Amino acid sequence: MIKKIKSIRKIAVYENFDWDNSVKDKNGKIEEFKKINIFFGRNYSGKTTLSRIIRALETGTISEKYGNYKQFAVSIDDKTVTQENPLEHTKVIRVFNEDFVRENISFPYNDDGNIKSFAIMGDSNNEIQSKINEIIAELGTNDEGENKTGLYREQELANEQFKQANQNLEKEEKELNNELSNKASGDRQHSIKYRSDLYGDQNYNINKLKADIICVLAENFIPISDEDKEQKIKLLHETTKAIIPNIKVLDIDFTELLVRSKKLIEQDVIKKEDITELISNDLINWAKRGKELHQKGNRCAFCGNIITDTRWNSLNNYFDSTIEILERNIDALIVELENNRQRIDSITINESLFYSFFQRDLQNLNLQQVKDNAKKAVLELEDQLLAKKASLFENKKITPPTDFSNEFNQFINDYNRIAKENNSYSDELQVKQTNAKQELRLKEVYDFLSKIGYKKTVEKIEQLKLEKNKKEDEKRAKDILIHSKEEEITKFKNKMNDEEKGAKKVKEYLYTFFGNQHISLEAEKDMETDSHYKFLIFRDGVPAYNLSEGECRLIAFCYFMAKLEDTATSGKKPIIWIDDPISSLDSNHIFFVYSMIYQKIIADENYEQLFISTHNLTFLKYLKRLKGKKLYLCVNRQNNESILEKMPKYLEEYVTEFNYLFKQIYECAHVNEIKDNNYSIFYNFGNNARKFLEIYLYYKFPDMYNCDKDESVQEKRRKKFFGDGIESIYTNRLVNEYSHLCGTFERGEMPVDVPEMRAVANLILNTIETRDKEQYDALVNSIN
Repeated sequence: MIKKIKSIRKIAVYENFDWDNSVKDKNGKIEEFKKINIFFGRNYSGKTTLSRIIRALETGTISEKYGNYKQFAVSIDDKTVTQENPLEHTKVIRVFNEDFVRENISFPYNDDGNIKSFAIMGDSNNEIQSKINEIIAELGTNDEGENKTGLYREQELANEQFKQANQNLEKEEKELNNELSNKASGDRQHSIKYRSDLYGDQNYNINKLKADIICVLAENFIPISDEDKEQKIKLLHETTKAIIPNIKVLDIDFTELLVRSKKLIEQDVIKKEDITELISNDLINWAKRGKELHQKGNRCAFCGNIITDTRWNSLNNYFDSTIEILERNIDALIVELENNRQRIDSITINESLFYSFFQRDLQNLNLQQVKDNAKKAVLELEDQLLAKKASLFENKKITPPTDFSNEFNQFINDYNRIAKENNSYSDELQVKQTNAKQELRLKEVYDFLSKIGYKKTVEKIEQLKLEKNKKEDEKRAKDILIHSKEEEITKFKNKMNDEEKGAKKVKEYLYTFFGNQHISLEAEKDMETDSHYKFLIFRDGVPAYNLSEGECRLIAFCYFMAKLEDTATSGKKPIIWIDDPISSLDSNHIFFVYSMIYQKIIADENYEQLFISTHNLTFLKYLKRLKGKKLYLCVNRQNNESILEKMPKYLEEYVTEFNYLFKQIYECAHVNEIKDNNYSIFYNFGNNARKFLEIYLYYKFPDMYNCDKDESVQEKRRKKFFGDGIESIYTNRLVNEYSHLCGTFERGEMPVDVPEMRAVANLILNTIETRDKEQYDALVNSIN
């Protein structure tokens, strides 16, 4: 079924129509078309334009006169059909409108014109019919719901399976796409786009993420480690560092120190005098210090005894100049070694001066260990020198410490190399940070894919695609099979076509429903093709040319109704759109048109959906009798635009033309200013007021039916109702002048007089209210 005309853009009076904004019930719920749909709208409101849009779904084209910007969208079942794909649906659609008439019936527009023939199933050839029946039995029934059988049921199942497979695929793809979208730019806390400080792209989106996914899934891609990730993050916070100077090579010649220390430690001291008591009591250093303190005295400062010359000679011989020189040399070398230890200890590394990239290399230099080894070697020399000094007369051998020179020099060389690379790093910092962001982003994408199980999901989607394609192939195979069967039926039917019977069907409708025995259609062989017929119009057996507009419309509608039984439509339930079929017909024919629609479409249930538009309130009243769920719509033109709206309750449920005319007069009385959206109330006021008063006063004064030469029946009734005063004269003048230009032709050259009309409208309402209050209240209630 057609659910709604979703939108119309730039087509005739439809500038920017949107169904969901316009067609709502009183609670704001969006309406959809029902099985029967009735449109009411005045002439030029846009009814025919609607029929042309639907006819485009039948013929595949819409008039180019609507311009290059025309757009429409029609919802059919679960599809949306537009001007780009008007035939992408499976419905049989038949539209009766002006275009149908011009395309099929040329006689009203061309003296040499005729009517296109069509064929209805013939009465013979039972053998062919038997074959058709076999194919129909194989096809089964094609009713809505679960009543389908045969190939149609198999096609329905194939469609359902394809639809389910497609839904499964779309669901999986949508879920994956949502995850990718959120990761790319959706979540402000975790998406790549909003972490440009780490990943470097403020315009990151799902397409860029998909490109990165291709990159990280490549066989040669290796993501950075978590440790490297932390290093890269630190790099991004780096700023340009100052130039770091080299460490100068220490001028410490360990070999030379070792040689000098060895010489002092292993030097032998010859004793010239033996002071046994001092040596035995280990008072050598005490005696040496006492000798220095008593150089110029002969009495001991400690005990007060006399220091004899003999004692002085013994001390001088024991502590001669050789020992003093050795001690001084040992002390000097120890001081030198201590200074070297301090110099070694003063060497430090400030890691903060280096980029984070090099800090691990600096730590690997292990400066403290190098310093400890060097200081240990120097200290060992110091300890051995001190031991020599403490036992000058003892023969000693040096124990050489480990030479630290190579290790220390290697440290200095490595440090200076790292410092040089660090200084060069400043020139490449921006490039390296850009590369780091890319590596971090690819690492993030890699980890994200692992987290969501991307590969498994993609594999599942591929399987679902295969399943969907398989079901689509099965569906297509069923569609092709059924189409071929239906074409086979058409070919068989073409062999049974009876074009003469089409003309007889039109003739039958003209007589049965309209009682017209004078006008008929006859089928004549087309001499140019010799294989087809053409239909000609006859009146009383003579070719008819100058037909009235009403006769033309009557023949055209009967032709359309008969064509619903042609070979292309018979046996199918079409969607039928009938645009204003009673145009130019009198009241009797209006009822007959309704009767034909009721009997041949509604009663026979030979349709899927029915749409009828009209401008006539009498025809609208008949259409309400149609049985079935109905949607009533108004085609309203406001300014230069038309829209569809739900029909007002008074018009849908209660209206006669009498109610409608009263509403027009009531609105005219209450509108203060003429505008584009209400001008028709004033321009139609003369006719509306005249018709309303004719109906109202006829039932008010049914005994007044004679007129004289000076005054019509209507004028006499209006005078009796309004009185003999100025009110009656005023009303008669305005109603007559604005409903007929004859006699007051200059009125047609002048704009309408709004104050006059409003005054007369109020006069009519006030008089009814005064003279017939109960009738007035009922009329007001009927129009809400």
